[in-house]
Amino acid sequence: MMKCGATNMKIIEDCDKLGDDYRLSHLVPADLSYIRKVNFIPEGLFHEEDLQSVKLRVEKGEKEDGIHHFEEPDKNGSGFRLVIMTPKQKEMCEKYSYRGICIDDTHNSTKYSLKLTTMMIVDGQDRGIPAGY
Repeated sequence: MMKCGATNMKIIEDCDKLGDDYRLSHLVPADLSYIRKVNFIPEGLFHEEDLQSVKLRVEKGEKEDGIHHFEEPDKNGSGFRLVIMTPKQKEMCEKYSYRGICIDDTHNSTKYSLKLTTMMIVDGQDRGIPAGY
């Protein structure tokens, strides 16, 4: 399941359905994190090449991923766009956006020359929280 890109929570949910007669029904996130670490299988990795991994994740279309828009880069590597807002972030945005929205642009925050734009909102306790990328 890990090699197919399943998240730790998805693996735990599926193993819980097996029932108490199976040892796998007693997995905890730390177990899976250890297995991933010793076998070099990062969570959410669908392909060794990053762009292919993103494409496969977009094609999978899981609501929890929160992928709202994806544009592939052109031949020169420019024009890449990926808009992410998870269901929880959307809920928080609907609840608190009346208090104001802040946009932050960060450059070169990864090994790629990408610009990361983060939409922030202020929650009910006056803390800034990310509501989309």
